[in-house]
Formats: sequence, structure tokens, C-alpha cells
Amino acid sequence: MLTITSGHGFGGTPDVIFPTFSLKEVSFLKTPRYFLMVSVLTDTGGIIVSLFGTTRSLDALTHGADQLKHWRDVPLLRAISLGVASVEADVWNVDGQLLVGHETAALTANRTFDSLYIQPLLEILAGQNPTDEFNMNVTTPNGVFDTSSGTPLQLLVDMKTDGVQYASGIHENCVLKRLLMHRTLPLVLAALQPLRNANYLTTAVQGILHIGAVTVVGTGNTPLEGIQALEPRDMFFDAPLNALNDSSINAVWNASLAPIASVDYEAVVGWNGIQNITEEQRSAIITLVESAHSFGIKARFWDTPAWPIQARDNVWRELLDDGADWLNADDLEAASKF
Repeated sequence: MLTITSGHGFGGTPDVIFPTFSLKEVSFLKTPRYFLMVSVLTDTGGIIVSLFGTTRSLDALTHGADQLKHWRDVPLLRAISLGVASVEADVWNVDGQLLVGHETAALTANRTFDSLYIQPLLEILAGQNPTDEFNMNVTTPNGVFDTSSGTPLQLLVDMKTDGVQYASGIHENCVLKRLLMHRTLPLVLAALQPLRNANYLTTAVQGILHIGAVTVVGTGNTPLEGIQALEPRDMFFDAPLNALNDSSINAVWNASLAPIASVDYEAVVGWNGIQNITEEQRSAIITLVESAHSFGIKARFWDTPAWPIQARDNVWRELLDDGADWLNADDLEAASKF
């Protein structure tokens, strides 16, 4: 599966990842009762993904309303509406609350991890798993996609704070001055409890992976040792793609610990997509991808060039050709047509 992930967006817009289905067309259907349906067509014309319908209208999503829980401000729903397989939340521990935003300036008290991600996911998945005669014998919960119910949604949790101490030298009124000395990981694990209770989370038990409707992966300041200590484990680690063979890191890499491994594209490749790529740069990509795959892990490159468009497309194409599993994208519509 190739997945396409957006770059960090303004105000906490998540990274999003498109499954590789040889995208030919993405169609949006507005109906009186249903929010939207997205159909992804393959080269042969078959429908691969048809997203859930909801009782919210497309206008409600676009314009927002208090009674609709401010769906306009829920980036998760925009991501899923585009047929994505993964979203990323930038999470900050502020006074013991998990707030979401790429920068501190984007943080507000009502933009919480729970309200923007956990509760919408619970609502979506409840709709996908009704208690009726058609689902009486279902043992594995359905995922968010109607016609690909076994495809999990990957939720990347980018911990922006480690919570050990707040930053020094910050303006007195800055939100960073109110960071408590609580670690962020326990708060995230606690926030996942409703999904855990509903049996929606992908879980590793004694090294055996059981795929659920949602796979949670910690990135950013997520502590490796904290993820390693979980048994059973229903939150995973984003491994360092360029250090999987580093013996100084105390880890046995596999998909039950780290389903993905990521690296800064600029730091390890550096090709701008304008001049011809060198053999050294191509070799760097292939070596990293093959290293990840040897551990059963997907490879992700972030911070790829976004401009000019031709350069962006050249980089995407090269990464695809070299076997990368994830691509970085800011223009979601362009990525869906790539």
C-alpha cells in the first residue's frame, strides 16, 4: 500500500494518507440526509472505497453549527472525507489537557484530542458497527470504510510535549508556561480508553498483532521505552528510518512495536526534484526503504519538496519507483489525482 501524507497544516490540520488504489477518480456525492460518499475508482473501473454516510449534510460540514459539534473544526472528518487511511494529530500537554495544534498559537481550550479525534471516531465507528441482525456474528469491528471494512485507520499522535518541564525563557502569558510536569504518554493512553473499551484498537499481545479498526502510532516526543513497556500494546512507535540498524538503540524492530519508520527527506536525500537525481541520492532512498521492509515495517519520508509542482511530482514519482510506502503532500486534491 502506498500512502500519501500531507505536511503539517495550519491550526492542527492533520497529516493524511491515501491508500494506493491506482487513483483515477475521486467523486463526491451530496445528498439530503448523507454527508458524503467518496468512491475511488481503479483502472478497471471497480469501486474500491465508498466512505460512510452520516446524518450531517455537506453544508453542515462546510459552514459548521453549534449543534453539530463544530464539525467544520474537526480535521479528522475532512481527512476521512478524502478517502484517507491515516491522520496525524499534533498533541500538546497543557495543564494536564491534550490540546491539538501544530503550533502553540493554534491551541484553544475547545480543540482537544478527545473532541477532534476520539469522539468523532467513536461516532463514525458506532455507525459502522450497528447492533442489528446483520452484525450479530461479527467478531472483528468494521473500520471507517464501508467497502473496505478491514482497512484500519492509522492515527499518528505527534507528541509535541514530553511534559518533563516547560520551556524556559518564554513570555509569561505564553501557553507554554502552563505546561505541567506530567508526561504526555499516560494522558494519550488514557484518552484512548473509549476506543479500547469498544475493541476498536489494533493490539499486539505477546508479539502477535491483531489488526483493529484504528492503529495508533506515537511519533514526535513519544518515548520508545514507554511504548516498549506496554503489554498488551495498543499504541505503537514511529521508528527512526535512518537508524534501524543502530545498535545503540535498545529495540528489536518489528511491526508489533513499530509498524512505520520515518525520516526527514531533506536530511537523508536532499534531492530538490529540479535537477536530475544522482545515483547516490537514489541509493539513499532505496537503502532506507529496503532496511525498513527487512523488518516488516513501512517506510515514510516527510518534509518532501512541495514547490514548484513539477519538482514535487518528480520527487513523489521517484519515491514510488524506489518502493517508499508513504509520501508527503500538502495539496490533498492534487495528491488524490496523482
